[in-house]
Amino acid sequence: MSQIFFTSVLLIFSIFIRVPLSFLLIILKNLFPFLKNRIEFERQNIIDERCLSFKKENLNADYCFEVSSEGELEQVRPLIEIFLLQNKRIEIIFASPSVEKKCLNMAAAYPDLIRVYRLPIAGFSPLNFLYFQSVWQWVSAPKILFCRYDFYPELLLLKCLNKKLIL
Repeated sequence: MSQIFFTSVLLIFSIFIRVPLSFLLIILKNLFPFLKNRIEFERQNIIDERCLSFKKENLNADYCFEVSSEGELEQVRPLIEIFLLQNKRIEIIFASPSVEKKCLNMAAAYPDLIRVYRLPIAGFSPLNFLYFQSVWQWVSAPKILFCRYDFYPELLLLKCLNKKLIL
């Protein structure tokens, strides 16, 4: 019962609060430079081929990692490297521009095995359209590995799409 309640709260929050908030942030982006920068950062997912979901190629990743900082990426890097040696496909979701360069370099070094995705915090939507992006439509891996405690509601709701969440 409590799991259903928790999932319902996350879903309500994501749909009825996050989506309208994303609309508002995108409307206000030209008034606040930091907001415009964040939205432009997230929009790189649309134009960078290293961000193309494995789903677009009718493939699935084996593992998806969520990292927010360079330190978190370094903590999971040995595990990622083990999986790469086994030719496993990896998805990396990152939230901070501080880790972008390292994630993009990893994706460039393993273009067939790694995809990266900037978490759409300002432009979240359940569906991809215009400025809005959906992590739900991007993730193809059955297992999501969280490094530390970045429990974004939209990532926790991947559980509803039969994904296994691992901390």
